[in-house]
Amino acid sequence: MSYHAASTSIAVVTHDGHIEKWQTDPQIASAPQADSSASCVRKRLEAAQAEIKDVEASLEEPDDDLREQISRENEVKRSIADFEAKFNYLSETVVFVWTSMKRDLEEMQTEESREYWIQMKRHSELLGIINDCTKTLDSLTDCLAVSGLENLCGDAFMEWLCDIGMSKLQTELKDTDGVSLTMLNVGDVMDNGVSFSDAAALLLRGYIAHFKLGEDRGFSPPRDSVLSWDIKQTANWIVSLDAPFSSLFTSGWNGAALCSLSPPRVIEASKGKLNAADAVKFIGLVRKMRSETDGDKATWVSKWSGASTIDNQAASHSS
Repeated sequence: MSYHAASTSIAVVTHDGHIEKWQTDPQIASAPQADSSASCVRKRLEAAQAEIKDVEASLEEPDDDLREQISRENEVKRSIADFEAKFNYLSETVVFVWTSMKRDLEEMQTEESREYWIQMKRHSELLGIINDCTKTLDSLTDCLAVSGLENLCGDAFMEWLCDIGMSKLQTELKDTDGVSLTMLNVGDVMDNGVSFSDAAALLLRGYIAHFKLGEDRGFSPPRDSVLSWDIKQTANWIVSLDAPFSSLFTSGWNGAALCSLSPPRVIEASKGKLNAADAVKFIGLVRKMRSETDGDKATWVSKWSGASTIDNQAASHSS
């Protein structure tokens, strides 16, 4: 076995006398990479765009000595490429010549030229990352603009989760796409391991996106609506109620969850303190409060519920 460090190539003579050539590439592992933990396309794109500026700056104007060195190395690389294209078999002579050419290239390289080629390779990788990210974002924008959630899938669907602030659900929803989301209610989403409040918030953002009811990228519900309440605002309203309903203030519901309740969920959250009649009364209080708070807004704002699917709820813009 012969290993050529500069080219990261291995020539192996097998037990039956044949010669095999293998290629490794440790430079990929050692080169700076975009953050692999960044699960959102926009973050990867921003990181790649920032890095490529630095790479391009380092490649911008090599001095005369480096330019001449690169030119010489390019000639040798072209010769190696021509040699490899000419021979589609590996005799001992071919391997010897090929290894010698690779060794010559290694010996003529300088520290500066090696760094130059590393940066060139990284530049090409970053261009690929930027291109892939741009395609995903373009697909996301086009899908939402034309058909809402209907054709949203794959990386574009995962990026939509990032845009609505729910990237934490990417694992649980790895087998879900936009059109399937329109057919799920809050209980169905919870079957994927999602909490009640997160499931309700997801369906609300999906409803707004699917029926094009919001202009911001996060598809936020109207400001000052009950649907926009966070956990603290919801708890404050519940605390203002008379007993026994005030016991629900520790439920951890947000506004979307509050508007998606069914009697069994209320009973469960009360830990047995409320019966079915109490639960129905509580939901009636929620409906009354929504009507008073959001009665002057579009009809859907006071009517939406995650207890039903997106497909089953007609969007209305009327006041």
